[in-house]
Amino acid sequence: MGKRTSGRKRRARMNSPQMDMLPSEKIDARFVDSSPEIQSAIKKYNDFWGALSDAERAKLKKLHKMLVRNVKRDRAWITSDDRADYYIRKTAEEVHVDRELFDRWWSVLVPLMSMRVRFETSRALTWAKIAPGILQGDSLPEAKLAAQNLKVGADPISMEAKRDNRRFFIELGKCLSGEIKPELFDDMDWDLVRILCINPSTTAKDAVRKLEKKGWHITEEAFRVRKQRLRRAIVAARKAYDQPKKA
Repeated sequence: MGKRTSGRKRRARMNSPQMDMLPSEKIDARFVDSSPEIQSAIKKYNDFWGALSDAERAKLKKLHKMLVRNVKRDRAWITSDDRADYYIRKTAEEVHVDRELFDRWWSVLVPLMSMRVRFETSRALTWAKIAPGILQGDSLPEAKLAAQNLKVGADPISMEAKRDNRRFFIELGKCLSGEIKPELFDDMDWDLVRILCINPSTTAKDAVRKLEKKGWHITEEAFRVRKQRLRRAIVAARKAYDQPKKA
């Protein structure tokens, strides 16, 4: 979610040293680098890909290209997991990817895709819901982040102790005791953003249908409003974070 950049700009930033990245982009990159789950999924996929023959790689590249093209064309027909599974396997047969190769590829691709969606959803909501409070000096968002995993949050907790930030520890205690809900995000926002991370161009009608399957009741107009509020919050938070800090 948020402002899109062109493919050329994205590639340039991916290939540039981190010193050329915006501060908000460094935060994103550091999160990926520090996530054992993401790194494990990337390593397994790279190991699998590196062990393939040139012919096998060519088949899978062709399969991926056809899936991307055909899914855009037939998206309205793919309305369930069963239909999606049938569609993917049918396309694999058309490009002569045998079942054994497909299953090996799918077993390392799905975890990688799942991690990407989880990361993008969490990142988007962090910028929309957590970053604004932190940028304004509110201790509660930082306390909620630390309360999720005290071991992971050890460095921020230590830093707040050195700053003698008593408000932070009061808020952290409330989160740990249950006096304040420690959840970082609204459950509906999580499901909504996850849908948009999987398919940024999804229609309001399709998104509402998917949210209803999750137990949420929301109108198409309410979905559009919530989506725009989240996007504006993300853009504003990243822009504020990237502003030069005053001495």
